[in-house]
Amino acid sequence: MNDLPDKDFLAHFPPKVSQAMVDYARDVAFSWSRYIFTRRQGKQQYGYCTHCQKEFKTEKLKHNDRVNCPECGSSCLVRSSGISRKRLIDEAYFVWYDRSGVDPNTIVATGVYAVRDYRGNYYRVEIQFETAAMYVFEPGKPRMIKRSVYYSEEKDYCMVGRWEKCRSVYSIFNQGHIANIPSTYTRDRIKKLVQSTPFQYSTWEEYNHEDMTRFFALYAKSPCIEYLTKLGMTDLVEAKLRGYNTMGAINWRGKTLLKVLKLSKQEFNEIRKRKLHVSFFLLHILQTSRKLGWGLSLDDALEIEAWDSGYGHYFKDFVKLTVYAPAKKILAYMTKQYKKDKKQYYQKASVLITWRDYISDAIKLEMDVTSEQVLFPKSAWNAHQNTIKQIQIKADEELKRQVAERNAKLKNYRFKYKGLLIRAAATADELIEEGKALNHCVGGYARRHANGECTILFIRKASEPDKPFFTVEVRGDHIVQIQGHSNKQQPTADVWEFVEAFKAQKLTKKKPKSRVKIPA
Repeated sequence: MNDLPDKDFLAHFPPKVSQAMVDYARDVAFSWSRYIFTRRQGKQQYGYCTHCQKEFKTEKLKHNDRVNCPECGSSCLVRSSGISRKRLIDEAYFVWYDRSGVDPNTIVATGVYAVRDYRGNYYRVEIQFETAAMYVFEPGKPRMIKRSVYYSEEKDYCMVGRWEKCRSVYSIFNQGHIANIPSTYTRDRIKKLVQSTPFQYSTWEEYNHEDMTRFFALYAKSPCIEYLTKLGMTDLVEAKLRGYNTMGAINWRGKTLLKVLKLSKQEFNEIRKRKLHVSFFLLHILQTSRKLGWGLSLDDALEIEAWDSGYGHYFKDFVKLTVYAPAKKILAYMTKQYKKDKKQYYQKASVLITWRDYISDAIKLEMDVTSEQVLFPKSAWNAHQNTIKQIQIKADEELKRQVAERNAKLKNYRFKYKGLLIRAAATADELIEEGKALNHCVGGYARRHANGECTILFIRKASEPDKPFFTVEVRGDHIVQIQGHSNKQQPTADVWEFVEAFKAQKLTKKKPKSRVKIPA
């Protein structure tokens, strides 16, 4: 550890491996790594348990049997000593929590990589320990350092890299080599250690996120999670721990609950009175309404937030549209249009999309969008169909070239599954023909697709690869709309199954290999 960057940092940790840590490694982290090695002396078979380290007479134990040790009762895997053990190296990773040796209000954690090598003399197998990560959870100042570790089969000991300071604190459960081995952490030990420290109020008992290092780091900087948890808003804390988009809706450094949630007292009291579930999106809507002077009621905000409205992906568009009319008027118009032409829309957000695209077309056609009659047509759907016909985007040579170039870069989106396939639009003309065939406005997305603002993909039946079926719009790693004929044909169950398979294969980052979690 001579390359540690900070001696003061190291002073927080015990100078050597404690017996308690050794016991934990043996009894918990390696609880699955227990063997009975058998040998024969004449006609008598003997077994040796690597856990209790006792030898005893046995009868007819077979290689790879799972049995309980007659001495200690442990569940053990039988291994014949006469069969090669050249690959029998067991690895584990665990996070060991401790009190700081410097500050009584600080807790620390050590990420320990451990190995049991059974290739040699199985009577003398010892656990080898190497530190892979170190954490200091000092109130207001959580810190972490880490290094790479692995076991060298040639040299029979752990190889380590240089220590590096981390810009943020996180678990290495899913990092590199560690992601592929059994991992656990000392949860029971945490319960004892946090007593008489600020962390006893952290509500840590309500969470079980990875190895809890990210949780304690968050609490060290943001004690407000105590408020959120006690109010039943654990899903907000969980989302923060998992790195989800929190929309800037929480002031994690806030000292009072109202400052944390960035709500007025009236809004907060009404939410509590009605026992409403609070999401980041609901908070963001209320905060935006106050900031921009929209004057939305809580019910207005709930309507926008409602899952069946579908506004979540298009809230930024909603905000932009308030340039043309007040938010409450737009919301009322959306609701009225949905009820009037419900057969044309499969969710309320479809009205917003249609109206947004209609206004965009109207501006291109130099229509007077300051006119109430132009801005709020009796039927947004019919008005948009008219503007589509008027514009009919022509795929000029430049647009053709851009779409063709983009298509060449989108070959990785090609995907087949259970009789369906998906691919990018090959040409601008194909985009326009898709819109004509399915009677929707995807042709108007040609330039957005060409410049990468969005990605338009076609779902086809494998038996009819050239016949339009469903059209998909992708923004970033998210599918934001799936349109069938006339924007009202909803995807069937097999199409949804195909879409989920496509998302998992092409849009979602690959998940790390599963690991075994052993309860403390």
